[in-house]
Amino acid sequence: MKSDHGTFELDVPRDRNGSFEPEIVKKNQTSMTGEIEEKILSLFALGNSYSQIAKYIEDFYCVGFSKATISAVTDKIIPQS
Repeated sequence: MKSDHGTFELDVPRDRNGSFEPEIVKKNQTSMTGEIEEKILSLFALGNSYSQIAKYIEDFYCVGFSKATISAVTDKIIPQS
């Protein structure tokens, strides 16, 4: 996957029949949607840790993101020193 903040590996469950059509991250999609980035940023703004955000995104969207990926997304709102 590619996002505005770099590339990362995305694990997708195997579907032997090819009948599953994901809603948030489409098949063969190579970039993160703005919807997921906005959800990550809103969870971060509410004071959630990277681990909590990763768990929420995985539970809600069935997509796993590493803490490093979440950090790359949240870095755009953290003031640079």
